[in-house]
Amino acid sequence: MVKSKPIGLAWRSSTLFIVSTVGIGLFTDLFFYGLIVPLLPFMLKERINIPPDQIQGYTSGLLAAYAGASVLFSPLAGVIADRVSTRQAPFLIGLVALLGATLMLFLGKSIAVLIVARILQGISAAVVWTIGLALVLDSKTIGSIFGFISIGELAAPVLGGVLYKKTGFPGVFGVAFGILAIDFIMRIFLIEKKVAARWEEAQEEQSEEDAHQNEEDGNTEDANEEEPLLRKKEEENYRVPEGQSKAVRSYPILFCLKDPRLLTALLMALTQASLLSTFDATIPTEAEQLFNFDSLKSGLLFIALVLPYLILGPVAGWLVDRYGPKPAAVLGFGYLVPTLILLRLVRPGGTPQIVIYCVLLSLNGFGLAAIGSPSIVEASTVVGRYHKANPDFFGEQGPYAQLYGLNSMVFSAGLTLGPVVSGALKDWLFGFAIADKIPALQDRDREAHSIAAILHDLAWDHTNELISKDDRFEVDGANAARNFLKKEATGPYDKHRLQLVWDSIALHTTPSIALHKEPEVVATFFGIAADFTGVPGAPNGALTQGEYDAIVKEVPRLGFNDDFREVFCGLCRTKPQTTYDNMVGDWGEKYVEGYTRLRGIDMLEAGLEMLG
Repeated sequence: MVKSKPIGLAWRSSTLFIVSTVGIGLFTDLFFYGLIVPLLPFMLKERINIPPDQIQGYTSGLLAAYAGASVLFSPLAGVIADRVSTRQAPFLIGLVALLGATLMLFLGKSIAVLIVARILQGISAAVVWTIGLALVLDSKTIGSIFGFISIGELAAPVLGGVLYKKTGFPGVFGVAFGILAIDFIMRIFLIEKKVAARWEEAQEEQSEEDAHQNEEDGNTEDANEEEPLLRKKEEENYRVPEGQSKAVRSYPILFCLKDPRLLTALLMALTQASLLSTFDATIPTEAEQLFNFDSLKSGLLFIALVLPYLILGPVAGWLVDRYGPKPAAVLGFGYLVPTLILLRLVRPGGTPQIVIYCVLLSLNGFGLAAIGSPSIVEASTVVGRYHKANPDFFGEQGPYAQLYGLNSMVFSAGLTLGPVVSGALKDWLFGFAIADKIPALQDRDREAHSIAAILHDLAWDHTNELISKDDRFEVDGANAARNFLKKEATGPYDKHRLQLVWDSIALHTTPSIALHKEPEVVATFFGIAADFTGVPGAPNGALTQGEYDAIVKEVPRLGFNDDFREVFCGLCRTKPQTTYDNMVGDWGEKYVEGYTRLRGIDMLEAGLEMLG
């Protein structure tokens, strides 16, 4: 006897409801990311009483906890999603993790609780992106979804800033719990297509309706695909040869990574995420520097970026689903080149400059909307062709969840990339602006200078993988850069060039020696010094105020002062013996409780006294 079918089976398993549920889930994830991150410094200060000089370090650690959990769990979520019979259960588990994370963030009053909360939030992100996109794979609406969901990340800082200013934490988390409730209800009601099919097969009328729907779905696919049917010769290009390794058989998406189109799609995702995170990080700092805006006014500037995304995003996503990702990607990224450059036009000032800034943000919002969906649609198309050509190798469900796990990992990496590279690029630009005006430095090895400037702060690594227990941070950075060049450099890096890079990094805080070394070492020092002292740090007017302002505008400081202080204070706490004979100890004496500096005179006199 056939069991009665679930109430509302038709609408609960409809393409519209499934797509809406997944869209709300992805929107929730991005919205929470944009909502919580700006509040972390206030949580640390007001709830846990973290000293001001340590807030930036703890904030970076909490960001790393989220990103690390998302990156590590995304591939695992992909494997799980491709092997379970139904994806609704893990989809719900991801939301439970987010609910737990939100409760801990709302109530937590210790660093340990906040770290666990951010890890749970990262795991939830991995699950919802991986399994959610796998659920809508056959709907041909992925582009439309991506055109909508990114609004969450861009709008969250606006809403979060306003709510925190007016209502504090309760108002912010009240909105968060409300969105979670809507998301939870929709996920509970969701019924997968393949689960619904089991009920439909038992009823003849429903089966006929299914056949009719399948015919319509097939026609839609033909209209949407640029090349709907794989020709035999083309199918051969996607064949997987026999004898693949155990790793590839267990995680078949690895084979697809050989395809340049898939790698390009992932690069687009990385670039898109980097741009989003860069705007998130720079709009508040630019507003403060240019217009003296507080957090509320800075948050309202995001409206100029969000509105175009809200208007064009869904339309651009639909066009990608309809005509393919290539036109949108080419036009979108091409359009962003001049609009990003035009941001240089904004200057400190009043209402006219604010209007110019808002207009330029809006122009960039249209570009961000255009590039919101091509990457994931292109990646899905490529993997789909491999699946069609090798159904036995990839299995009935294909490697799509693994793909979306990989995409989630790349996107998470992109969210951290924009702010991370800005500091090193700034020192490089300062160095070139100064050195090119000094005759004695114009014949320097420009590549060696560039590498030293960009890699000089590797010892600020928050993971501690590049940091020794007993060397100065300058030596750690120099060693890490030299090891990188030995392993990765494709050009001629002989012993002399390696030493140039090493000396440039190791001596960048010791001008009494660096200024008497090779031009590459001198140029590196001048560039880094300008980042701390501004125009006065350049000799004989080699850096003008206009040049300095232009560089800082293109590569903002992004909380550099706090991060720098926390790194130096951290060195005084963790390996104080490396700070006695250099300027790092000055920060220990001023900011680190219990730090005692062993002076050079004390060490020398103690040694002389021992020797008699």
